[in-house]
Amino acid sequence: WPGKLPGLELPPEDAAPDQGIPMLIRPDVAQGLVMAMFDYGYWGAISLKTGKMLWLKSIDATQRINRYFTEEFIRTPYLAFSNNILVFACQNARIVALKADTGEQVWEYQHKDTKYSGKGQRALLSITGDRVCAAFISGAVVTFDLSKGTKIYEARGADWHPVTAAVPVKDECSFISENGEYVRVQLDGGRVTARKMVMENRLPLMPAAIDLANGFIGYKDVLWKIDPVDGKFEKAKEYPKHLFAAGPVFDDKMLYVGTQDGWVLGMNRESSAEKWRVHVGGELTEESLIVADFGILVRTKSGSVFCLKRGAD
Repeated sequence: WPGKLPGLELPPEDAAPDQGIPMLIRPDVAQGLVMAMFDYGYWGAISLKTGKMLWLKSIDATQRINRYFTEEFIRTPYLAFSNNILVFACQNARIVALKADTGEQVWEYQHKDTKYSGKGQRALLSITGDRVCAAFISGAVVTFDLSKGTKIYEARGADWHPVTAAVPVKDECSFISENGEYVRVQLDGGRVTARKMVMENRLPLMPAAIDLANGFIGYKDVLWKIDPVDGKFEKAKEYPKHLFAAGPVFDDKMLYVGTQDGWVLGMNRESSAEKWRVHVGGELTEESLIVADFGILVRTKSGSVFCLKRGAD
């Protein structure tokens, strides 16, 4: 089907040549929908089945999008989905939840710390079951009821500064801080239960392979495994002279992780034993690995795509 995108009804003084053209397309957020982000804070939902625009709404700040920001919006969890509810992390620490099929607003939250270091901040979102966790770089993690928006917990720490989404584990959550620490805190009250420096002096463009939900952090040439109970670290893999950058992604008993210079490693998820490694001949980034039904898709920075066989062979 040819997807048809209507023009946005903006005042003449705000009209632009690219009016009505989406700045970003996200087919990976909500099943059956393609999410389209436009200038001036508009978002729309397109049906994958029919190609029709189901709804178009002004959600975020009414300003033009920084063209460099679109790539950040893919890498950073500013949009989350579960149980027909879309949650948007908006400019100036505002959060909006809508029904995915109709665009009807379900709830809204405004955090009191709207800025960090003089700039408007956005929450980093994660959904586990019926709860939404919003991590703010100003130093707070707020837990909400997904369907109602009721605030359940708020944990604050002046020196936390999360730069990843907070991943809940029972009554605690973990995240990576701005200065490169792994931090684990109680959701109710914020008592720190574990803390370890894992990315000291990380430069802005230095890659990392992070999956806190499954307990793995790959930084420089070391892949760390984190115990889900006590938060203790164990070295799962050391790969000298290489930088872990892609994944990790998982398939049953296997873990797949990539390095910046193009190596993909298949490892046993429990024992961390390496089963195989393949060089794809191109630079890998944080989004380069995807596990599909038919294999492991590997995308290089230059645009090449490879499909590797899943499993230990």
